[in-house]
Amino acid sequence: MSGIILIPILISILILKNFRSKVWHFFNGRTKLYSVIPDNKIDQLFTACVNYLVIVANYIGMTYNEINIWIFCIIWPLITLVLFVLAII
Repeated sequence: MSGIILIPILISILILKNFRSKVWHFFNGRTKLYSVIPDNKIDQLFTACVNYLVIVANYIGMTYNEINIWIFCIIWPLITLVLFVLAII
């Protein structure tokens, strides 16, 4: 199951590596990507995820903090609650 969850993250990392310069030019400096040079795989994954959220947030007209709140404080808990209720039923 954890392998299925990692597939979209790995695809996002590949997309970010290949298209980072194009994305940067698309936003034309309107946003600041997380620019720490990671030295291990966990930091690389974190950087890729943060950059992906910054890009998606700007694309849909939100800030990084707003999309973070929506995903991790609203959507994820709702999905967890729904799955918990469905498991009980």
